[in-house]
Amino acid sequence: MRDHSFLSNLRWVALLFPIVLASCSYLTPSSVIQNRSKQYLSATNNRPMTLTPGMSSQPFHSYYPIPYRQYPEASKQVDLTPPGLYDRFG
Repeated sequence: MRDHSFLSNLRWVALLFPIVLASCSYLTPSSVIQNRSKQYLSATNNRPMTLTPGMSSQPFHSYYPIPYRQYPEASKQVDLTPPGLYDRFG
């Protein structure tokens, strides 16, 4: 009885596997994700955004400002050779 259920399951897997594989090939990147790299060429200009009466725009303020700092060590040449690499070979 146990062998019969295994063979039955194996038949279902053998039957469904090609169907699943074919459906995956149907969903290729070209059909799901469209190539819009040249769509900007056909773009049109829109009129500028306006605020409704009674509203005002506030200037942009960063919640986490990044201070300007000079890092003299950033331009320092760094040797990436592992230590002891050439000790054994000369």
